[in-house]
Amino acid sequence: MTETTNLPPPPPGRLSPISNRLFSLAAELAEFADDFTERLSFEDYATVTELETKLLAFGNLLETRDSETFLNSELREAEELLEWLRQRVSEPDML
Repeated sequence: MTETTNLPPPPPGRLSPISNRLFSLAAELAEFADDFTERLSFEDYATVTELETKLLAFGNLLETRDSETFLNSELREAEELLEWLRQRVSEPDML
């Protein structure tokens, strides 16, 4: 028996029962990070927010009806960010 067979049915409009768990845990992680920002080390905070982002992305992927379009959009966004960062770090420092 898989873990998803023990899940309640998804809320109306949700395509996957596991997406509800992904979104719920992502919300818990966001709340935790907000509540304990000052007590978490930089690395711990980064880990919590990175995991939150991953869970949201997985949930969104499960919820989308056109995964190829969704993934192409994510790839395009990542490529644009990388290009912007490359340009930014190649600019001479302005002192």
